[in-house]
Order: sequence, then C-alpha cells, then structure tokens
Amino acid sequence: MSITGVTEEEYKHYVAHGGTLHFEIESSDIDPSGSFEKSPLIQPYLNSGFEIKPSPSIEMPTNSAALFLYGGSWV
Repeated sequence: MSITGVTEEEYKHYVAHGGTLHFEIESSDIDPSGSFEKSPLIQPYLNSGFEIKPSPSIEMPTNSAALFLYGGSWV
C-alpha cells in the first residue's frame, strides 16, 4: 500500500498524542477495478477529500486484545 502526504514526524506525533492524520492512498489500493472512483457517492469528494470510517468492531472491548496483539502500527 502506498501512503503519501505524512512525514515520519507527523506519524510519531499522531501515535503519541492522537488526533487526526490526513494522508493520501492510491485508489487501486481501495479498489483495483476502478469502480470505487466511479461511484456517484464518491465522485463529488475525489478532489476535496473524504473519510472512510473504521469498522465499529474495532471499538468492541472483546476485540481489544486481538487488535493489540495482531494489529499493525496503523490499527
């Protein structure tokens, strides 16, 4: 996955203090077919940015241990 727009210092600050982290991701990492960009719900936001919210399951207490043990630095 290619993520751009975030320096190492910005990422370290985010990990240490929380907040919001803005970055860019290649569209092919979301949907290799290209249909994601053609969605009428997404098209108005392609130039301004949008948020893909995480799954609510990451906030479930029963999943905390698994996320801690197996989650990567972006989890």
